[in-house]
Amino acid sequence: MATIVLTTIVWAGLGLLNQIAYLSSLGSAFDNESETPKNKSSEQTYEKEATLLTKERIYALVPVPSMWKGVAVGNINGAAFRLPIKISIQRSLVDENNPFNVAVSVGNQADIGSALISSALSTRTPYSGRQLTLQYFTIYTGQDGFQAVLSNTHVREGAVGNFFTSPNISSQTAPDIMKEIYKSLGPESFYFLEQTKLVCQTGSDRIRGTLQGNGHSVTGIFATGTVRYSLEFTVVRQ
Repeated sequence: MATIVLTTIVWAGLGLLNQIAYLSSLGSAFDNESETPKNKSSEQTYEKEATLLTKERIYALVPVPSMWKGVAVGNINGAAFRLPIKISIQRSLVDENNPFNVAVSVGNQADIGSALISSALSTRTPYSGRQLTLQYFTIYTGQDGFQAVLSNTHVREGAVGNFFTSPNISSQTAPDIMKEIYKSLGPESFYFLEQTKLVCQTGSDRIRGTLQGNGHSVTGIFATGTVRYSLEFTVVRQ
C-alpha cells in the first residue's frame, strides 16, 4: 500500500512540475495591473468565410501587435472568481495558420480560476533542434471581432498547452485512503478540451469577450468527467 501511495504522489508531482514550467515560461510577459469591466460581453458567432477579410482589414479590427489588460469575472465548478486578465495579440508564429497569435493570462497559477491559453506555441525538438510550432486554436475573424476555437489539444503528443486552476476535485472523489494526499496538493490543474471558445468583440480602445470550455484534470486520476470553466471580461489597450 505504501508503494501505491508513493507512486501516486510522484506521478501527481511530475504533472504539477510540468505545468509550473509551462506557466513560468509565459507568465513573465504579464503584470498584475487591471481595469474593472463596465459592461457584460455577448458572444458572437463568426463563420469560417469571415477569414477572407484582407490582412489590412483584420489588423485595423484587431491591432497587431497590442497588449490589453482588465478584469475577468467567472465561475468554475460552482466557485465564483474575479481576477486580472491580460491579452497579448501578436503576429502569427512561423507555421501558425491564423491571422494573428493570441495569448491570454488570467490571474496567477495558485488562484482558483486562473488560466493560460495560447493560440500556438513554438518550441524546438530535443534531438534535431528543429523549430516546431504547435497550433492549438483556430481563429476566425468577423466584422466586429474574432473567435478562437480550441481545435487540437496535442494531448497525444504530450504537449498540452492550455490550462486553468480549479478547486481540488480529486480530493473530493478519491478513496478515503487517498483524500488527505490529494488535499495536500492544493488547487488542481486542468487542461482545456477541444471546442473551448474565446470570443472577443473589439472596439477602438477595448475588447469585451468570453472564455468558455470544459477541462480534464492534469494530475488527479480520481477527478472523473469534466469541469466547466466560464468567464467574461473587458480589457483596455495599453
